[in-house]
Amino acid sequence: RKLRQQFIFPTIRNKFLAKRDALFESFRGVDGGITVCGDGQYDSPGHSAKYCCYTVMHGVSEKILDFRIVQRGLGVGDLETRGLREVLKSLSEKGLHVTNVITDGSLQIKSLMRKEFPSIRHSLDVWHLTKVIAKRLRNALKGKEDPDVISKWIKVLKTYLFYVGEFWGQSSIPNAT
Repeated sequence: RKLRQQFIFPTIRNKFLAKRDALFESFRGVDGGITVCGDGQYDSPGHSAKYCCYTVMHGVSEKILDFRIVQRGLGVGDLETRGLREVLKSLSEKGLHVTNVITDGSLQIKSLMRKEFPSIRHSLDVWHLTKVIAKRLRNALKGKEDPDVISKWIKVLKTYLFYVGEFWGQSSIPNAT
């Protein structure tokens, strides 16, 4: 246990910080800023989670830029929102100009981005975007068309949206929130 605490963990941490600093340096001053994608992972399913690890990666290179582990009870707001807030503030403090954030469809994150980071454009990832569009189409066409026909068109639309996301080389479609 002492060996891990004295040598292994500090070595891993120092190597990680050195690589992260070099990565930050390569993204500082990028014309037009950078796009980041973020998501939270919980220690348990449902609303009983005590910890959330919120990770943000660069949208093009797919390299992890930063992460935060937040604990329930040690701050205000839900865990995922707190994690994203802390990561975005950290990236800004490190001199990175984030212009786009791609996340899931969390209402708390939408509110956070609108209130605390209004200059950063928030988009849904393609999976969540297709889910929202499919739901809206089903609701709009309820009782108007044959459900089987609607399902086939929704499936085609989802495939097309994933194709467009791949074409743009990112996990979000521009101007699609």
